Amino acid sequence: QRRFGNLFHGGLRNCFKTLRDVRRFMNGLEFGMGMVSKETNGPDFIALEGIRVFYPLLYDRIRNNKQLFAGGVDAELGEAGADSFKSQMDSLIEGAGLKPKEITEILVELFPKLTFAYGRMRYGEEFDSTWAKERRIASKRYFDFYFQLAVPLGEISIEEFNRTLVTAKDAGRLEAKLIEFIDAKKLTYFVELLRSNWESVSAVQLPQILRALINVGDNVDHSGSP
Repeated sequence: QRRFGNLFHGGLRNCFKTLRDVRRFMNGLEFGMGMVSKETNGPDFIALEGIRVFYPLLYDRIRNNKQLFAGGVDAELGEAGADSFKSQMDSLIEGAGLKPKEITEILVELFPKLTFAYGRMRYGEEFDSTWAKERRIASKRYFDFYFQLAVPLGEISIEEFNRTLVTAKDAGRLEAKLIEFIDAKKLTYFVELLRSNWESVSAVQLPQILRALINVGDNVDHSGSP
């Protein structure tokens, strides 16, 4: 609720000037949320939909500049780099026909990395795992989910992950599913989801999953595949 309030008051509320604006926004939101609601962070998706509907040029620039928006600030980038980063972001925003002060509040809430440019606060790469756990657009992993309206090819959805946990009581089914992930080069993503959703794994499921991972280990191509 706090994040949605920040996003709404940080820029979204200024977009709704007429009833037609509300309808345009709701139509797009209903369509998109029906497809990826379980795979994304709700407040982030709503805010991005507002940008797509009311600031389409900015939306395209965000989508095409993942390296600028997603993840954290490189640890090797000194304080002097903040001014260069700000100039780069200002240019991108102005190129979309906006003034930075009109939109930076909502962008900083969506992409904490930008606080380095607009507030001199540094969110390093170590924050990316936290954002991934919350399925936020700021995460390098989940950024693409928001623009494809589908789980990217080669990824594992939360729904598929949860279905796999259910099979944990049947060692044969679980190992077959893990081998399926290996063949599809998805095992790494399963392990990442396991780490970031640890609290959803029961005390009964955990040893069964770990045992199954050990048993299928020989099927993994250690030369480079997951």
